[in-house]
Amino acid sequence: METDIDDAGRDAIRHEQAREDWRYRRARHLYNPDDRRLLGLSFEIRLALVLEKGSSEWKRAMQLYSVRNQIARGNIFSERIDVSSEIEDFFRIRSSLARWRATKGRGVD
Repeated sequence: METDIDDAGRDAIRHEQAREDWRYRRARHLYNPDDRRLLGLSFEIRLALVLEKGSSEWKRAMQLYSVRNQIARGNIFSERIDVSSEIEDFFRIRSSLARWRATKGRGVD
């Protein structure tokens, strides 16, 4: 999921950098879409580039990312994880990213 978000974020940055109106371009000129880590942008900011902050997909992605971090750091022991539900959520989020990339990420305003 994080790779899909990074790829869509790179497309978002390129899309905004290509716009003729400087008001839209200027904020994105700070970012290099070819940088492997997108200049160290946090997951939350990378996600907000491509999903509406506060949307159900954005909130769920943040929850999943939090659980992932807790597991990676060995801080989660008692929480059960419903893998089938998590997979469903991953696909829903990925679908939202695909819709974004099909419109904004490919040059359609």
